[in-house]
Amino acid sequence: MRIMRNKLTMSVLIGIFQFSMVVTAIQAAEDWQNEQVFRINKEEPRATFMPFPDRNSALTVKRMDSQWCTRLNGTWKFNYVGTPGQAPSGFENPSYDVSSWDDIEVPSNWQLKGYGIPLYVNITYPFRQDPPNVMGTPPSNYTNYSSEKRNPVGSYRRDFTIPQDWDGRQIFIAFNGVRSAFYIWVNGTYVGYSQDSRTTAEFNITDQVSAGQNTIAVKVFQNSDGSYLEDQDTWRLNGIFRDVYLWSSGPIDLRDMEIRASLDPADYTTGNLDVKLWLANRTASSNMINVQAELLDTSSAVVVSKQAFVQVEAFSETNQMLAFNSIPNVQSWSAEQPNLYKLVTTLLDNQDQTVAVYRQHIGFRTVEIKNGRFLVNGKAVLIKGVNRHDHDPVTGYYVTEERMIDELKLMKQNNINAIRTSHYPNDPRFLELCDQFGFYVWDEANIESHGMGYDHASLAKQSSWQAAHLDRIRNTVERDKNHPCVVVWSMGNEGGDGINFEAASNWIRSRNTARPIHYELAREGRRTRDHVDMFSQMYYPTWDIVAYASEQATLPANDRRPLILCEYGFARGNSMGNMIDYWERFEQYDVLQGGFIWDWVDKALLSTKNIGGKQVPYFAFGGDYGDQPNDGSFHVSGIVMPDLKPSPQVPEVFKSYQNISADHVREVSGGL
Repeated sequence: MRIMRNKLTMSVLIGIFQFSMVVTAIQAAEDWQNEQVFRINKEEPRATFMPFPDRNSALTVKRMDSQWCTRLNGTWKFNYVGTPGQAPSGFENPSYDVSSWDDIEVPSNWQLKGYGIPLYVNITYPFRQDPPNVMGTPPSNYTNYSSEKRNPVGSYRRDFTIPQDWDGRQIFIAFNGVRSAFYIWVNGTYVGYSQDSRTTAEFNITDQVSAGQNTIAVKVFQNSDGSYLEDQDTWRLNGIFRDVYLWSSGPIDLRDMEIRASLDPADYTTGNLDVKLWLANRTASSNMINVQAELLDTSSAVVVSKQAFVQVEAFSETNQMLAFNSIPNVQSWSAEQPNLYKLVTTLLDNQDQTVAVYRQHIGFRTVEIKNGRFLVNGKAVLIKGVNRHDHDPVTGYYVTEERMIDELKLMKQNNINAIRTSHYPNDPRFLELCDQFGFYVWDEANIESHGMGYDHASLAKQSSWQAAHLDRIRNTVERDKNHPCVVVWSMGNEGGDGINFEAASNWIRSRNTARPIHYELAREGRRTRDHVDMFSQMYYPTWDIVAYASEQATLPANDRRPLILCEYGFARGNSMGNMIDYWERFEQYDVLQGGFIWDWVDKALLSTKNIGGKQVPYFAFGGDYGDQPNDGSFHVSGIVMPDLKPSPQVPEVFKSYQNISADHVREVSGGL
């Protein structure tokens, strides 16, 4: 197999801060306890898309079924130890015998496969608090983390074969979710390192693979310095828990694309479409690329098309903007009417041969904050939202597409129109489904450092942690920038406030101005700070939201900010009885525009207990696995139970929204 070498290097400047770190290819002993090391040799974050060999397959084949994509999900060899020092040495070499190792399914969480135990805590870190270190002697009440199991490590191995028709192409491996930090080797050669467990980590492995059988090895750390930024209120589970796949591109191909499909505010029926393409040339010669873009309407008819000839120099990258202005009478996208167009982008080489074809769903919509109101397509919307974790009672963090569809159908049937991805980006497929079903998504970065508090110890105030904050927010924005469902960027949750979120907000505004910015703690009294665009205090009493509305009415219209509660209606036990009180006020005052219930689903795990000599299934919560410390049943707070059956406390305010037509369900589950 002929493999093209990759000599393309890139860097991204964020103001005066150089984001891309210059690091050695030699594995440092303590990368996972150094807050300034979080990516080594990772590809720059990009939007979610896949190349296809021709236009027909781009329009008819699901993204992950492209012939230039192959999944590595399935059975891997697995070794589990209690501390990093016990991890097998040299296992990354193909000659190392792993035949005696256990088998484990990927994706999965290893605690749900019998390795260690699930732990549920809300705020408390599951290790001695000493940032960035995670190897201190555990406190005496940490009964499930003895000194012998201070920081478990899972080592994974499997073989794979590169398809023959990938000869001469660039080859990448992508991990959609790995917690908490991991190293990767291919054929015994070190490839790189990654943190941020909830966004896609991609590596170019062209130089490491060969024809025939190849071996991939991954070492996953249960805890790392990144765990200080992943202190979310949910089960603490680990492993490779989302899709792993290989994909390939031509030596001259598309590295990234950004799509901005908006409506002219003069009438909200005239569409404007800006398509920015980043073209990468990984060859030693300059080449001309013919870029052709077609906009297809909801019936797949061509609305407009455009082409450009782009010269891409050797071992370099260039970008090209294609603008489609004043497209008349477009069908707008909203949660109520999620009309999706298709953008088909074709790349042709200087021999007029197809390099690749790409398909993206796009929705024409405009999000604004005007006169203290959150507007979609010029109209104020009431946010009837829920907070959602990626959670399945059997598979933990891994959620199948079938369950995602069941969740979204049930949300529609219960008058829910918005989702906050608490408190990290959800699986990439989930956002594609939100585009198709129609939901307003608050897309939240994978940042929560609740256990550090909000005062001087807050990591938001520590300059040495700024790069890590920026990396996670940048990963979120770049991955999800093309989704019409994403209407707000949320910078994280319960991590204090300070210079790091201010820097992140500045970067978002310089990079993508098409969406407002949310962060709940960026407030002083009843006023938002300058680096956010809305007021969002959690569990604000009804009398306080009325006081907020009254104060906003005294301000000039341009200074007003909408109130949208990122959390309210804590659905635990026999609660939510005062929902009607909130909604009477949301409907009375223009500046009060709803909120997100905490939360969507009871985050319990399916387990069994011995009753009368029989193993009886039940839903387990914190402490049921002997996990100490734990926060008991605090996470059992959904408006639906773990199996998606409605909880009895769901209030009458959630009336049946609409029936999902059989045709629409079939279209969505068919998946493109």
